[in-house]
Amino acid sequence: MPYIKKIELRNFKSFGLKNTVISLDRGFTAITGPNGSGKTNIVDAVLFGLGETSSRRLRADSFSKLIFNGNGKSKSKPRSARVVIQFDNSDGKIPIDTKTVTISRIVYVNGQSEYRINGRKTSRGRILELLSIAGINPSGHNIVPQGTITKLTDISPVERRKIIEDLIGISLYNAEKAEAEEKLEKAENAINTAMGRVEEVQKRIDELERERNDLLRYEFIKKDIRRLEAMICSYKVKDLESKIREKTRAAEDIQRELEELGRERSRLKEIRLNLEQEWQKITSTVVEEKRSELLNVQMMISEIKGRINELNEAIDRYKSLHQELSLTRQERANKLRDLKRQIEESRERIEALSKYVSTLNRDVQAKQSEYDALSSKVKEERSKIAEQSREISELEEKLNELYPRIVDKRDLINRKENRIQTLNEERNRTIELADRYRLSIEEMKNSLNELRKFMEEESGRLKEAERLVERKMKKKNELLNALSEAEKVAELARESIIEFNSQRKLKDKIEETENSLKHIEELAKLGVIDGIYGRLKNLIRVNKKYLKAIEAAADGWLDALVVKDYDAAFTCSEVLKKLKLAKIKIIPLEGVRRSLPIEVPDEEGIIGLASDFIRTRKPYRTAVLFVFGDTLLAQDYKTAFYLSQNGYRAVTVEGEVFNPRGGLELGYYRSPVDLSKIIPSEKAVKSLEKIVEALRTHLSNRRRYISSIDEEIESIRVDIAKTGEVIRNIENEVKRTEVKISKTQENLKALEAKVKDIEKEIEELKASKSMEEKELQDLESTFKGLQERLDILRSETDSTRIEERENRAAEVLNDLVKLKDELSDRQRELTIAKMNLENILKASYEEAETDISKITSQLEELETKIAKANEERKSLEPKLRELEAKKEELMEAVSKAKGEAEKFALKVKEIDKRLSEVEKLYHEKSEALNDLRLKIQRDELELKQQLQRLHELDFDKPMDVSAEQVASAESSLKMMRKELAEIGAVNQLAYTQYEDQISRYKELSVRLNELEMERQSIIEFMEEIEKRKKKAFMDAFNQINESLSYYFGKLTGGGKAYMKLENPDDPFSGGVDMIVQFPNKPEILVSGASGGERSVASVAFLFAIQKLNPASFYLLDEVDAHLDSFHVAKLSELLVEESSKSQFLVITLKPEMASRAQKIYGVYERNGVSNIVSATIK
Repeated sequence: MPYIKKIELRNFKSFGLKNTVISLDRGFTAITGPNGSGKTNIVDAVLFGLGETSSRRLRADSFSKLIFNGNGKSKSKPRSARVVIQFDNSDGKIPIDTKTVTISRIVYVNGQSEYRINGRKTSRGRILELLSIAGINPSGHNIVPQGTITKLTDISPVERRKIIEDLIGISLYNAEKAEAEEKLEKAENAINTAMGRVEEVQKRIDELERERNDLLRYEFIKKDIRRLEAMICSYKVKDLESKIREKTRAAEDIQRELEELGRERSRLKEIRLNLEQEWQKITSTVVEEKRSELLNVQMMISEIKGRINELNEAIDRYKSLHQELSLTRQERANKLRDLKRQIEESRERIEALSKYVSTLNRDVQAKQSEYDALSSKVKEERSKIAEQSREISELEEKLNELYPRIVDKRDLINRKENRIQTLNEERNRTIELADRYRLSIEEMKNSLNELRKFMEEESGRLKEAERLVERKMKKKNELLNALSEAEKVAELARESIIEFNSQRKLKDKIEETENSLKHIEELAKLGVIDGIYGRLKNLIRVNKKYLKAIEAAADGWLDALVVKDYDAAFTCSEVLKKLKLAKIKIIPLEGVRRSLPIEVPDEEGIIGLASDFIRTRKPYRTAVLFVFGDTLLAQDYKTAFYLSQNGYRAVTVEGEVFNPRGGLELGYYRSPVDLSKIIPSEKAVKSLEKIVEALRTHLSNRRRYISSIDEEIESIRVDIAKTGEVIRNIENEVKRTEVKISKTQENLKALEAKVKDIEKEIEELKASKSMEEKELQDLESTFKGLQERLDILRSETDSTRIEERENRAAEVLNDLVKLKDELSDRQRELTIAKMNLENILKASYEEAETDISKITSQLEELETKIAKANEERKSLEPKLRELEAKKEELMEAVSKAKGEAEKFALKVKEIDKRLSEVEKLYHEKSEALNDLRLKIQRDELELKQQLQRLHELDFDKPMDVSAEQVASAESSLKMMRKELAEIGAVNQLAYTQYEDQISRYKELSVRLNELEMERQSIIEFMEEIEKRKKKAFMDAFNQINESLSYYFGKLTGGGKAYMKLENPDDPFSGGVDMIVQFPNKPEILVSGASGGERSVASVAFLFAIQKLNPASFYLLDEVDAHLDSFHVAKLSELLVEESSKSQFLVITLKPEMASRAQKIYGVYERNGVSNIVSATIK
């Protein structure tokens, strides 16, 4: 497993500017030193380097406090602190393809941290991810800070149990259980919702069942009412038929009687006629003549009287019939008016009902359409939900299958990416090494050429030196030339004096510009000149980080005077001219063209517009844009050069200016120079003149030294000898360089081959990675598509929308039922009204009109007859009077035959009397017959109406019923109509709605059963989690208990210790007690032991929990602080034993502990800085 090879600290807490290195090996290393020396800061450094994010755990208020604060002697505080930890990765547990892994962390004064792995910048998350694979974590139990043992001695049983839970990750089980509980809560909510819906549906079913029963009862009563009405109607039909038959028989009887009376009247007339004929035979001739005449008269009288009687009877009969017909016509007229009024009312009612029925029909159709649409939609959505539920389950199964594949694929791609990155790094290092080799070869070749050239030069120089000696011997006068040259130097010094004077004049000129500015500023302060705002550099604030760049980009405009407008600028110019002062730069705010900031290209290395890093008040922004608006601020010269090539003016942070037309201002940037400091003063110049004079004096003295040339020649000879030696050395160096070049070329070829191999492997990995990424992309695309489809289905599978639609459908249905009831009632009323109009009122009206027409015709005919009869009677009455008178005369004439005549007259009179009685009876019978016929017509009309009513009641023929049955039916009919009124309006759709709700109830019941099964499965899953959780805890508990017993025995030399659950049945409801038994002492709870004993038990417990998850290294800070010498010795022995398996780095103050370590580091403090010395124990 990986272990720490090296720890480097610089500027971290008490470790100062010097880089402190702690080299470590496997085994047991002790760090000791006095209190306050900085030992624990090493623990803090390891935690810091591993990515600890809590400054409190590092014993600091903030991360900036981790930076070394100085020892009081340094002038400035460091700007950052750095910790480097190097791990041995020989076994490759850390997934980086190097034998050593170096992790570094730098914290800056602003508290920001920078992480690196093997020198490459990375993130904290990446570091933690890599280290976690090897089981290394800044919050792991393998790092035991100072005071941990003290805390462990005071922990409660519950806290001890929680420590074990944290070790084995019980929180994961709790998270699973919490998630399951959340699902259970959702399932129970769904069950409650479903039960609520079931109750609602059940309630609706009960309501619909009552409505259905009401509908059944309503239809039964309606049917029974029709039956009873048909019975009553049938009885009336039978009664009317019986009456019509009786009246018809009576009319036939009267007709027969009239016929008998007619025959009797004819017989009597014939008898009378015979008597008169016999009377005529008996009488004498005179008498016979008179008698004959009298008879004729009498006959005429009888005929006239008979005719008059007939006429009177006819007139009376006609008048009686006329009166009856008039009354009948009046009745018919009244009835006609009533019928006409009823017809008009009926038509109005029918029209109103038709309009209302049309409106109701439209409303019913609209409601029916809405209900049908809602019902269809509900059915579709319910069907769709069922289908979508199945599809959701299938999608979830597919997603559950895809997700591990995606995770594995990502992991594979990451591993390949890491491998590619590692190979790229290795390739880059190899290429870099190859480049260094090439450079080295080139340098060696250059060096070889230079050596050869130098050797040739040295050889030539050797020959030249030899010739020089000869020449010097011959040409000593050349020294005089040297003197001449020295005089030239003196001349140059004089010229320098002149140049210095010129520079002083330049300084004076620059000072004149400064004087001009100061003069204008003073005049502005005095109010002589208006619109003066001041120098640009005094009106702006620049971030110190970019001060160099801004000063360089300004190109001298920072000293420009900012004024309001051109008037102010011209006023300044006039003042300067009048006062003969030097020129200055002026920026009129209202006169300069407003430069809009250029658009900043989206390129790496561009910081932004230079003007954006200058703070100023809004009125002076124009001046800032005028000077800096076209300048971009770049991170380095490459970016600035790129910008200049693309038409931008750019300046680097270091102050290098790149103009768009190719002009460059490069080199080391210096702040504006104070010429007064670099240009010599007048005093210095005069001093220089004195020096030149002294130089001339010195040259005079040099002439005296020409005699020393011989010594110089001797020196040259010595140099010649040395040069020969140098040439030999160069020849040897040339040979060595050639061998080195050959070996380096061989190494270069090997490196180039290695690069090709690495590149080939990289290409293969990239191709494989590309395929894997394509597969991953396909998987992710499929996963995304499935997830999107799942989200859509889940959003569409919304039962609340269906419930809302069902509720709306129920409301619409209720409205529809009411509308249909109303429509049915109105349609029935309309049908009855139409039938009444067409079949009764119109028929009655037409019949009444026909009757009136017939009666009117009859009346007219009667009136004609009466008129004719009256006229005939009037015409017969004078004749009768004449005949009566003639009769009297004749009677007197035939008085003699009076007896016989009286006899005949008596007989005739009797016959006349009988004839009159017959006529009267005939007239009565005729009236009775007419009356019967009229009644028969009325009964037939009523019969027709009753038969029509029977047809309306769906009966083709009348039933056979008795009067008792009719009486009972009428009584039942009253009760049924009353019950029907009590039932009121009924739901005509109750049948279909009841069946729909029953179907929905079954569906909801099935869904409720499914939810119950789901709930039960969740409960079983939670119980399984609890079982696994308890098993994991008990396994860890038993393992820790076993390790505790072992380590406690080791630490105490034979003592015993074990842990005991407060609640063995439910470990998580109680704590974990620790029972300890030191040698020769009884068992006690650890809480009842002494402070030292508790410390021993805590150390044993600490080792026991570490044994559960062994780490590659352990960092223990003063775990022996509260142990006595005996237990410290035992602990050191235990550490020596355990160090064969893991690395132990122990901070201690106990010599018993330090003496057993394989390596010791001592920490001491000097001048506020921690220092480290090391020693190895053999």
